Formats: sequence, C-alpha cells, structure tokens
Amino acid sequence: MRKVPPSYVSIGTEATEIYKITSGRKARIKKLWLHNTDTANDRLVAFCNSGGTRISPQIRVSAGQTIFLSEEELPAMEFNGSVYMIADGTGVDVLPEVEEY
Repeated sequence: MRKVPPSYVSIGTEATEIYKITSGRKARIKKLWLHNTDTANDRLVAFCNSGGTRISPQIRVSAGQTIFLSEEELPAMEFNGSVYMIADGTGVDVLPEVEEY
C-alpha cells in the first residue's frame, strides 16, 4: 500500500520524523520530493536514525532548487517504525511517497 503524508515536512540539523509507519509494518521510500528554500546555500540531506546518525549517503539539494528522486535513485533501505531525515542546515522541505507492507 502506497501512502503520501498530507503535507511536506521541514527538516534541519536535528533528526526529524518525515513519516510514521503503521505499527507492525515495514516500509520503503518509493519517491522523494526535496525543496531547498535557502536560495544562497546548497544543502546535504540524508536518512538518519532518531538520534541523528546518518544511515544513508547524502543527497545534495542545490540552493533554491527542487528535486524528485524515484526508488531507482534512492538507496535500497527498509524502515520499521518511523522514517527520519537530517540536513546540514535549515530550509529543506521533504515529501516522501512510502510503500508499507
């Protein structure tokens, strides 16, 4: 079952929950929309655990730009519980499409 949260989530320098998985299920990110609202600085973002430790390669979002990533472009990761992301600065909006199973 694919799900999209009702609105985007703004992430910054601390672990931010971008999606809460239904109890007892696992999930994969199918698509990811990222927008850098900072028009002066590029941002690096990554998936992380709840403590902020990065668990994926970093994704660069250029200043003032929006990027869309499909599952082919994202690291193959399986989540259980909540999905968190972190950035190297503020101003990144995130909207995931998640498949729960």
